[in-house]
Amino acid sequence: MKKLLVLLMTALMLVSMVACETKPKGEQVIRVAIGDEPNIPDPAIATDNVSFSVLAQIYYGLFELDTIGNVVLTGCKSYDVSDDGLVYTFVIKDMKWSDGVKVTADHFVYGMKRSVGMGNDVAYYNYFIGNYVAGPKTDQGKSVYDGKDIADMVDLGIKVIDEDTFEITLEKPVPFFPSLMTSSVFYPLRPEVAPEHDSTWAYSVDAPVNGPFKPTKLDLTAELVFVPNEHFIDAKKVTLQSVTFIPMNDSDAQALAFEAGEIDIATRPSDSAIKARQGSKELVWAHATINYYFLINSADFTTAKALQDVRVRRALQLAIDREQLCEVMDVPGKFSPMYGYVPVGIPGAKGDFRSERDDVEKLVYFDQAEALALLAEAGYGPDNPLKLEYLYNISTMHDTASANIQAQLKEIGVEIHFRTADFMTVLTERDQFAKYELARGAMSADFMDPTTYLDMLATWSQQKVVINDAKYDGLLIDAQNEQDPVKRMEILHEAEDYLIRDMAYVSPLFFYDNGYFIKDGISGIGMDPAGGLRFAFVKMP
Repeated sequence: MKKLLVLLMTALMLVSMVACETKPKGEQVIRVAIGDEPNIPDPAIATDNVSFSVLAQIYYGLFELDTIGNVVLTGCKSYDVSDDGLVYTFVIKDMKWSDGVKVTADHFVYGMKRSVGMGNDVAYYNYFIGNYVAGPKTDQGKSVYDGKDIADMVDLGIKVIDEDTFEITLEKPVPFFPSLMTSSVFYPLRPEVAPEHDSTWAYSVDAPVNGPFKPTKLDLTAELVFVPNEHFIDAKKVTLQSVTFIPMNDSDAQALAFEAGEIDIATRPSDSAIKARQGSKELVWAHATINYYFLINSADFTTAKALQDVRVRRALQLAIDREQLCEVMDVPGKFSPMYGYVPVGIPGAKGDFRSERDDVEKLVYFDQAEALALLAEAGYGPDNPLKLEYLYNISTMHDTASANIQAQLKEIGVEIHFRTADFMTVLTERDQFAKYELARGAMSADFMDPTTYLDMLATWSQQKVVINDAKYDGLLIDAQNEQDPVKRMEILHEAEDYLIRDMAYVSPLFFYDNGYFIKDGISGIGMDPAGGLRFAFVKMP
């Protein structure tokens, strides 16, 4: 009986060893653990970095962002801009779809108009087109064609010139427009493949694509597999035999899978695993333009009437020691204090937008005595303690940050009670219903300009925040109308000063970089500051 058990255990060990066997050295196959399940792989609908990374493998737009956020021509052969900055003329490269059909200007125009027609409730980033491109607008500045049929878009400023050329006319000059066009809502699509107002086609591996890879499996909950697209414009430069994306939301599971050799890249390893790998060649840092902050609900309908007092809001800002907060996060190299709303990495007038202001004045700072004095002026203290609710979604990082914020605010007599929910619930209650007093927020850049952050807090934003400040809106509109790039940045600095220092609508906390585990010897990964990853020209060791 004992001999039988030994044989059985030996057999099980052999099976386990075979199951965990890593791929042969030199094989051009890469396995990547991504954070969450991606959305439907419809370019009009993508809203998160995971979905953008999926789409970047199978579609090829006009532009991409490089590692530091510069716009790089990809599917665009050349483009011209009129002297008044309103008319862009694009010439596309000689590209083909994966079924051999030529990519035309009509396909780019159709893809853009389809994104507008999908409607903003579904296609969040269609406002990159609807709000900026010339055409009739609603009172809120949106395109009247939002959610409508393409046949109705007679006055939308997008038109085909010839088979390889199309033209976009803007409502007003937008100096960062090429950066906007890195978004997937500008990708080409074919009407016979991707119908209007429908996304079911996107689940099919047979749908033609024009990127470096084409899908052979699209199980969004378990595994997405891509193989080279032989009709890709730079197919000769693609050496990978396949790319496999594995949705793996558990950051500890990602780290363990990497250690076991089951994956080649962990895109979201846990902070504890990153800390344990300090100094390793397989820990790779990528700068990410991500800010982390908490919103302060100053609306007159909030349950915390105290937050309508700017002195209270400013006290909450000044009570936070951001350096201490970053130390508590306890991952060397990842977290850095943030003293304004726009993080490091966004271009300003002559350099970095954040550094330009921080070098002159930090908009927030740590001064506990001043915070206590402001609260006392507003009527709060030991005899009238301030009690506030803080809304956030649970994760190790958010738990740690929230607990430290709670402890620091307690030192000025502010009691923080937590309300936690899943990520989507927090987004809905924060951004749509304003059901919060204080709420965690974070955002990566959608394009490389300060307005990618500052516009999110304007009244016309897709994000239904509760600032509703006419002066703030006016400064952003002034910046939109300013043609001189240096003066425009000065106005945007003024807007951020007003938002953070003068009105204290938001408390900036820190920004952070992304740490990846990448198997030693892998080269050629395309990374951008928004967190997108591209594997077209990757080489395996």
